[in-house]
Amino acid sequence: MHDAASSILARFATVVARFGDKAAVRFAGEALSYRELDDLSGRIASGLSARVPLGACVGLAVAKGTRLIAAMLGVLKAGCAYVPLDTSYPAERLQHFAANCALTACIADAGSRDGLAAAGLAHLQWFDPDDLAQSDALLLADVPPDMLAYVIHTSDSTGKPKGVLIEHHSVVRMIAGAAGPLGFAPECVGTLIASTNFDASVLAGC
Repeated sequence: MHDAASSILARFATVVARFGDKAAVRFAGEALSYRELDDLSGRIASGLSARVPLGACVGLAVAKGTRLIAAMLGVLKAGCAYVPLDTSYPAERLQHFAANCALTACIADAGSRDGLAAAGLAHLQWFDPDDLAQSDALLLADVPPDMLAYVIHTSDSTGKPKGVLIEHHSVVRMIAGAAGPLGFAPECVGTLIASTNFDASVLAGC
């Protein structure tokens, strides 16, 4: 059972303690154990927290893979919230996301950076996840359950997309609520198919 009032990071720490040496994420022949993922995301968080203020919204444009999951956790460990930026979206939509969330920084790999720059977001401060990972892992501030975790945007069928603010405890409650009906167990393996623009991506990763 998981405390539905806890944060995503508290839940992750519990899993690391229990399954530290087991594979946490696999992609294209690369794998990270929970302990390795914890270390990598901690170093990304340290590098990020030295450059952006606590509570900031940070763009996230990293291709699916081990670095994407590490970057997502790294943003959360830095006490920030991530905003998915899919380079396949129209430029106007991406610009709206950035303006709506007052983005000044973005974690992006090389391919995504080119796409976002072409969409008119070249003014953002870019951070490559591998560059951030060169930092030493530091003790980071506690992240309370009611802290913002990420922002996703609705479809624009009724006007401009609306940003939905998702706090840590809401994610933990969603996972706890799905675990029973869907038969999830701690040993279950999820497949990340959904875009990070949707809550389903978080469910698969947790």
